[in-house]
Amino acid sequence: MNRESHSLTESPAKHLPRKEREKLLRRREIIEAAKRVFAEKGYRNATLEEIAAAAEFGKGTIYNYFECKEELFIAIMDGTFDEVTELASKAMAISGVSREKFKQLAFNLLLYYKHNLDFFRLLMREVNQFQLEVRKTNVKRIMNRLLRISEILAEALRRDIRAKRVKNHNPSIMATMFLNLIHSFFMRNMQTWQTMSEADLQNAADFITSIFFDGVAVHAH
Repeated sequence: MNRESHSLTESPAKHLPRKEREKLLRRREIIEAAKRVFAEKGYRNATLEEIAAAAEFGKGTIYNYFECKEELFIAIMDGTFDEVTELASKAMAISGVSREKFKQLAFNLLLYYKHNLDFFRLLMREVNQFQLEVRKTNVKRIMNRLLRISEILAEALRRDIRAKRVKNHNPSIMATMFLNLIHSFFMRNMQTWQTMSEADLQNAADFITSIFFDGVAVHAH
């Protein structure tokens, strides 16, 4: 099973001029500090002053990169979606049928949750409050990013539907259902997630994939 990178940090492009690299590095440091503060305080209670202190910058420096707390949180979300999109694209690009691709993706996402556990605990804890407090355009933007990830999976299912390896159901809905299975498994086991080994996560990926492709009914032969 392939292992993917699971860091949410942004590596400055080496080919950029020094000042641009420094700006990217500073932005990354602010984002990393914000993730820590959000995880500790929650989105609603966290302040830009606390984020600036955690990043060891003045508050004015934060405003050079982000206009408000919401914009900073959206930047964190964008980084997360970029990496999840990459994980999905790489899993769907491996050779084989969609079942193998989906199992690879399930493992990669479960491992990604583990390496970014504090952030995802925050997200699960405050998702409803976040939707109430941020601008509707940003909520819509997040939903569109989720749909685009789902469509990467749906395209793999369409190919298997045409090859008659998968039942001819709506591939977009099926893709969303698979991602929801992964999400539900994480939610059910979130409190003990840090103790799970890679072997545990592999078994979980096998289980999720089996439920999705085989169902739960016992079929008589």
